[in-house]
Amino acid sequence: MIKDIPVNFLGVVFNQTLDPKEARFLDVKLPKLFEREADLIAEHKGEIYHLELQATDDLKMGLRMLYHHLLILENYRKIPHRALKYPP
Repeated sequence: MIKDIPVNFLGVVFNQTLDPKEARFLDVKLPKLFEREADLIAEHKGEIYHLELQATDDLKMGLRMLYHHLLILENYRKIPHRALKYPP
């Protein structure tokens, strides 16, 4: 019954009807499960530039670019200019 309270609260916050029997609480810790390495990051006149070179089609490339974007923002406290280049 105690766990119904947070589910009901989430229902109010998100304007949804949530069934407490169908809800499960997930671990709130989000461990770093990966290490990312960008192809090229440069700084010029205070601006950060990020270039990724891709040889083949990668369905997860958008997600990879998002990870890089967020990690660059976190590490350098600047929003990077980004480019992704495939071979001609």
